[in-house]
Amino acid sequence: MTTPRRGHEDARWRTGDAHAVAQAPAWAAGEPLTVERCRAVFDEPPPFTLGVEEELMLVDPESLDLAPVNEEVIALFDDTSPYRKELRATQIELVTPVCATAKEACEALADARATLVAALDGRVRILGAGTHPTSTAWGSVSADERYQMLADEYEWAALRSVMCGLHVHVAVGGADRTLAVHNALRTYLPELGALATNSPFAEGRDTGLCSIRAKLNEMFPRSGIPPVFETWQDYVSFLDWGRRGGLFPDPSHLWWDLR
Repeated sequence: MTTPRRGHEDARWRTGDAHAVAQAPAWAAGEPLTVERCRAVFDEPPPFTLGVEEELMLVDPESLDLAPVNEEVIALFDDTSPYRKELRATQIELVTPVCATAKEACEALADARATLVAALDGRVRILGAGTHPTSTAWGSVSADERYQMLADEYEWAALRSVMCGLHVHVAVGGADRTLAVHNALRTYLPELGALATNSPFAEGRDTGLCSIRAKLNEMFPRSGIPPVFETWQDYVSFLDWGRRGGLFPDPSHLWWDLR
């Protein structure tokens, strides 16, 4: 597991002790996560509602190379729009509202795309794929504090490439049922990954893989197939362990294929 560097001194060099433990990063304080909070969050939503987040690349209309202009694009809309910045300035995220059906979610996503294309008016184009097939100029990291922190904590992974994904959030209905579905659905992640392949090219080369995005995502810690959590206490204990060890501050640093 990767240990972040940010905010601590390397005690091995300071003391000469090869077994000294470096001081853990000072994560921002947040409300402690408890089993009760987890159960409340997953008991509350109506079952089988869903929402979708789609990450897209912004590209130059002539060269089709990545264009680091998400600040300018976001500025075209007000705070109620479905558009958000992503890790790189060359990315934008489309977020649907909570939807009652998959059809409704697809329509919301299509509307958001059409509205974005109309607002850009050909000055910038959008590209939907797991990776850009040719570019090696991936653009700067977005100015938001979270993205700057991620680039600092996971520097090599965060600055290596641009990856885009489609995230589907489903309210299963009930905390115990949610945990059971999480543990069972792990078995099907390889099949779902195979259905979602759309990134065979990267940096101008045929990678020989149907999804190089999946391999690039493995550069981040806590990626791939998640562990089984038999109880919500197991999950909370895992998060407490990671925070105490300075590995990650909260669940937003879990990048498993299923969360």
